[in-house]
Amino acid sequence: MVMPTIQSTAALDRFWYQFFEGDARADHFADTIRISAIESRFSRPDWNILLTPMVIDADELDALHQQLVALRTLLTSIEGRLFAGRRADFLRTLGVPYDAAAALDLPHAGLLPCRWDVLPTADGWRTVELNATGALGVFAVDHVQSVYDTILAEAGLIEAGVAAANRESWTSLSRVTRPLIAAMIETYDIVAIHVVLDSHSAPEYRSIALGVADMLRACSGQDVCISDETEMAALVASGAYPLLAYPCSSIADRHIMPERYTAYDRAVRDGAIVQAIDPVADIVANKAMLALAWECLDKGLLSTEEASLLQNLVPRTVFVRDAEHERAISGRADWVCKQVIGHGGYQVHCGWEMSDNAWSALLASETRSSAPGAILQRRVVGRTSDGIGVTPVGDFIFMQAPLLLGLFQQQDRFSGACARQSPHNGGVVSVGAGAALGVVRSSHAQPVL
Repeated sequence: MVMPTIQSTAALDRFWYQFFEGDARADHFADTIRISAIESRFSRPDWNILLTPMVIDADELDALHQQLVALRTLLTSIEGRLFAGRRADFLRTLGVPYDAAAALDLPHAGLLPCRWDVLPTADGWRTVELNATGALGVFAVDHVQSVYDTILAEAGLIEAGVAAANRESWTSLSRVTRPLIAAMIETYDIVAIHVVLDSHSAPEYRSIALGVADMLRACSGQDVCISDETEMAALVASGAYPLLAYPCSSIADRHIMPERYTAYDRAVRDGAIVQAIDPVADIVANKAMLALAWECLDKGLLSTEEASLLQNLVPRTVFVRDAEHERAISGRADWVCKQVIGHGGYQVHCGWEMSDNAWSALLASETRSSAPGAILQRRVVGRTSDGIGVTPVGDFIFMQAPLLLGLFQQQDRFSGACARQSPHNGGVVSVGAGAALGVVRSSHAQPVL
């Protein structure tokens, strides 16, 4: 299998860096980008913004996308390879309560939005995790991307012969998803659209749900409400259906009073509620899936092509309980420990940022824990890039750290990307840990007409 190689876009990256570093219009456009990001819900007022886009060769980006589609296909086959006929054991390994198993068999309209977190390294691209379900956020990149289009459209820049001016393009999860939602509305004769937020879900999902509602409103021309599972069931009982439901929670949330979903699930089975997203998205994105993929490799259950795909794209990933964790105790600088169920960079521990005692205590605690568990993943050292960000109060940040690519897919379609860069060059590159969030643009050898 031919793996995508990292092509040089240094000249284009340099253009953006030099623009924000020294152009007289940089302050104006930095403010415009920051305000646009907040107003469109791409970002939040308390987040740092990455001003310098991550520019990637379009052919390289497409090749990476195709490899990640193949990897996701591999992940969806793992239950059958390791747990045939033993779904309860499979879900237990993932830390998903068996109470939630019924949700996996509910009818759905087939959307499978996801985001791969990928690092460019000296040896090629490496993906460290997959995030899926409707709670991805970053739907609203379109407005921010248009600001960069405006910068390139400035007459002075084009006259200066900037190669980027007519050779950059972009797409977005919102742009790809809109026609799919519009088709669902027509196919199922939908009377109303709701973003479904579990009544016990994490508070931060609320802001993501608002962004998703904006996207659904734009593609349908209809008002979109945010409702929980009991409110949806009550609407059906009142005769208001069929409803389109875009879930913005995890099926793991169902273990808190699972009876809350009895009426909701009945409405889905009866066709009164149409779920837009395939519930399997929750399972494929579980961090334990990468450890299970490596277990398949170790047991000889992968083809030669699958084995090459996994070894080239995914750093070795194992469960903390496995024998390999003994080596991780003494080699903490080479490992990351992550909870199998988590988001936003929380409960991610980098061995090289901890003391020997703290690292050993963490692994001992995870080994004894009755909680869902944790994985160990080999450290990936990203390629360092120069970047410029802006803080919530408008101050510029000059960074020299790896860029983390967030590559979006909807089904098997490339759906844009975002980038994150840490001002502190920390191991956890998340907005919750202070990383700056920005856009990704494709570079083309020929002008985009």
